[in-house]
Amino acid sequence: MAVLPVPAGPLQGAALAAGVQFKVLGQVFPVLRHEVIRPISNASLAAAMLRHTPERPAADGEHRQDDLIGDLEGMLTESTAEVRRLGDWLEDAGGTLTLADLLELSRKLVFTQLLRSGKQIHLPERCSPSVLPEFSSRYVVLAWLLCLLDAMPDGGELRIEALGDGELRGHPNAMRTDDPPAAGISTHECAALASRYGWQADCAGPVWSLRLPAH
Repeated sequence: MAVLPVPAGPLQGAALAAGVQFKVLGQVFPVLRHEVIRPISNASLAAAMLRHTPERPAADGEHRQDDLIGDLEGMLTESTAEVRRLGDWLEDAGGTLTLADLLELSRKLVFTQLLRSGKQIHLPERCSPSVLPEFSSRYVVLAWLLCLLDAMPDGGELRIEALGDGELRGHPNAMRTDDPPAAGISTHECAALASRYGWQADCAGPVWSLRLPAH
């Protein structure tokens, strides 16, 4: 299988990669927004319960209020952390994650696409212990997954295979016969983004591959 060509000039490649990252962020934003709003909503509920705690004997009432205040503080802390994590999508904070965690996170972030289409992703049971840079790796793997999901018909299943220390392979059980959505991420864009960060995407044929950066 031939690897798709990528832009020749570094400036052109950087601009294209930035555009693809923006597309990826736009597609996974509903899930990111939910992760931020969920603890805030729970905190609002806890605050409402705190205001309407029924009168009880002093000891019981104080204990109940202490529990609710503790829950509220925990939810607000979680919400603050989630908001801060959103910034990591716009600027590289130097974080890392394992390949297994990256795949789990990526499947979670494309939940909206899976829910709407009835498609499924089956992750490998075992992955290499590779540790990857969080900022770039999330964008590359998500772009690859989103592009591959767009190439599959509704209800399709995707099995991801991890080979050795350096390659992922996507095995869709079917490919669509019509054109993928125009607003999606193209195979050329996917390959360009992967190349930008030292990965190599092969988005042709019945099996797609994604090679990790050399250590």
